Amino acid sequence: MRGAQLQRVTVWLLGAGLLLSACKGNAPTPTATPPPPTLPPIITRVVTPGPPPSPTPPPTPAYDISPIEGRWYLRVDVVITGSRLAGELRYNGALDLVVEGSGLVSGSGSFSPGILSPPCDARVVGGQLLSFIAQGTTFFDGPSLGIDVQLQPEDAQQSERYRLICPDYGDVREIEQPVLWPALSALARQDVGGAAFAGLHWRIPLRVGWTYAFSADLATLTDGALDGLLAVEVRPMRG
Repeated sequence: MRGAQLQRVTVWLLGAGLLLSACKGNAPTPTATPPPPTLPPIITRVVTPGPPPSPTPPPTPAYDISPIEGRWYLRVDVVITGSRLAGELRYNGALDLVVEGSGLVSGSGSFSPGILSPPCDARVVGGQLLSFIAQGTTFFDGPSLGIDVQLQPEDAQQSERYRLICPDYGDVREIEQPVLWPALSALARQDVGGAAFAGLHWRIPLRVGWTYAFSADLATLTDGALDGLLAVEVRPMRG
């Protein structure tokens, strides 16, 4: 009896071992995980920017600028006489400018106003200056070497202020309006001594010791907005 039981246990163990071997043989083979892709290295390169491009210089004039190159000074006197505003309005002006070897011209200046109107006591109120700049180029037309500039007022509508106290102090007149810039701006072209003046566009040969003088009727130029005789003198001098 014991021998039969031992025989059954042995058979059962052998069957269990065969069953386990079969199950193990049917298990799926695990799939290998591919390695992560290799990323290329990131290369950082610092690029130093080059210098900015140089501005293109203006073309060199085809004539010799050296006789007038450098600093110049223009004395400008403007007088308005016979106006209904006053007996005489006078403007003493100066323009300080530089002529460059490239042919460019630039500068700045101002006019100082004054007034006379006898027998009245006439005076400027506030002591204002009429400032402006000038920009342009040089020119050469054969015998003349000079500047062609445009005057640009700091304030083209700047009011000028004057007070006239007439005899016995019974007549006090106040003037407050633009005068100089409207008068010069209305100027029709005037040609004198090789120079040309058209409004605030002035073309002047630079000749030391020369005076360019002209006059014009303001009533005609301004359709009666201003009146009187406008007289202008311009004298170039070395700075």
